Amino acid sequence: MTESWDPKFYIRSPMFAALTSAARYFSHCTDWPGLADYNAMAKSFDLRTASGSALDFVAAKPKPRGSLRRQVAQATQLPYEERIYQKGEVSTRLRSWHDFFNALVWATYPKTKAALNQRQNAVSCKTLVRGREQDRLAMFDEGGLICLQTPSSEAFVLVFGHALFESYMHGRMEVYGMTHTLIQAETFTPCIDSAKLNIIDTEMAQHIIHGRLWRPDQRPGRALLSTVKLTSFVDHTR
Repeated sequence: MTESWDPKFYIRSPMFAALTSAARYFSHCTDWPGLADYNAMAKSFDLRTASGSALDFVAAKPKPRGSLRRQVAQATQLPYEERIYQKGEVSTRLRSWHDFFNALVWATYPKTKAALNQRQNAVSCKTLVRGREQDRLAMFDEGGLICLQTPSSEAFVLVFGHALFESYMHGRMEVYGMTHTLIQAETFTPCIDSAKLNIIDTEMAQHIIHGRLWRPDQRPGRALLSTVKLTSFVDHTR
């Protein structure tokens, strides 16, 4: 399916507000950005993995199916997360909202994305079957929501997972998402500026690094998810 490019997508809904800084980098593009555009953005934001490797968006290759998939991966390349961690190489499909939003989330929450990749790489199984913690990390990477809870019980949610942004672009208004709560030390104003986003990014990364995103007693799969109405989000960002 051919997906239409919209360089001004981020002004269509307040759900995209946190991505504005990164999204503006591509607002001049009259058609879908290419790898050179992605990498110019990565260099501008100085995006790096936890290993210190500079992020490098590379063309995604077709994935073999079944048992052949692991054989090819072993013979030709490192697994996806390991390639990112060691080499900074992020396999990217062009003309894809899913992979485009993945790049924007890297620029918006660089510490959180680097921590997720570091943890995923550390706990990854050397088989085709992922472990439970790796499943949860992948769920949050794709469909994560960050809930900010204040001492006065005020709370609001920021979208993190790039698959949720993609779902909204495709018109899916009710999806599954996985929420992780960050307790705030003080009551804050609804406005979330770049400085506050950096604090949230740092806190979220620390939770991931210290394994707080997953507990062994938690049930796997859909039990971890809750239904999210994407139309319910308001603009907390300026």
